[in-house]
Amino acid sequence: MNSNPRISIVMPMYGVERYIEKAIQSVLNQDFQDWELLIVNDGSKDKSREIAYRVAYGDNRIKILDKENGGLSDARNYGLDRATGEFVHFYDSDDWIEPDFYSKLVGEIEYFDLIICGYKVDNEKSVRELNGYNGELSEIVKNNSLHQFVGTYLNFAWNKLFRKSFLVKNSLYYEKGLYRIEDTEFMMRFLSYTPKIKMTKYAGYHYMVRSTATLSKVFDEKIFEHSSRSISIRSHIYKHLCNNEEVINTELGLTALSLVKSSIYIITSNVPSHNIIRLKYLINKVINNNEICKHIINGAPSPKSDKFIIKAIQNKRWELLLMVGLINKIRIQINTIKDKKI
Repeated sequence: MNSNPRISIVMPMYGVERYIEKAIQSVLNQDFQDWELLIVNDGSKDKSREIAYRVAYGDNRIKILDKENGGLSDARNYGLDRATGEFVHFYDSDDWIEPDFYSKLVGEIEYFDLIICGYKVDNEKSVRELNGYNGELSEIVKNNSLHQFVGTYLNFAWNKLFRKSFLVKNSLYYEKGLYRIEDTEFMMRFLSYTPKIKMTKYAGYHYMVRSTATLSKVFDEKIFEHSSRSISIRSHIYKHLCNNEEVINTELGLTALSLVKSSIYIITSNVPSHNIIRLKYLINKVINNNEICKHIINGAPSPKSDKFIIKAIQNKRWELLLMVGLINKIRIQINTIKDKKI
């Protein structure tokens, strides 16, 4: 008799003492109980480990694995190597899941190598639901924006249930040392092995938007070093999903525009407004990256809201993009004040 569980839940843990109890408890509350939970303590220095041991006490399905700090990808790989289940879920330790999460996904995965679900974005004050689609991936991408689909559903590890034998057969692990693009890079290689993929509209995963930093949410200037690689990865993914060159060029243009905008917003949010020399240097570093900006110039559509930004990028007007970033920063600050009053 096979005593292995159906699902191995791999949960990297670092600096999540405020959230780890709810994450573990939502696994214990599942109506599907044939699982193992591998909590990979990635050298956490707060009370996360102590809390995890307390919540897990007495349940031999939960294993806490201690290792030296190596980052999100390394922690996931460590857990994957020790997983014994038929399926694997990579679960972020500052999120939570609804009681029917695993029963719904196991019930629908059938003969597929991967099932992708919708999810809810919680910002601790409101919830936004992203339902996604029902059906096989090949049919879904025919009628939807690649940029939108990849950025909203394919780009993450936690809204998926993987068949472990497929990962093992193809030696699929997360690349260590990446920042913000580790999930996209993993999915690029995953797609190259032609997996059978299904999607469900079910949205029982709660992705929590926090104000505090956790394992994968720390500002790092490596984001700019990885920008060129990010667009290259997206290009490979789009080519896996679509064979129309014109569509791919348009979608890459949208992706490049989104990448530049998010980089500008990150810079202006993290560098003091009075440090003009630093701001100029970083913004120029973004708009002088021809590997990205050539896609904006050659392929990006120009919706009214983005025409000003596209022109500034084309003409390398860093000061105009600084203004865009600062306006966005002020808007966020105003919304934060409004939320506090509510």
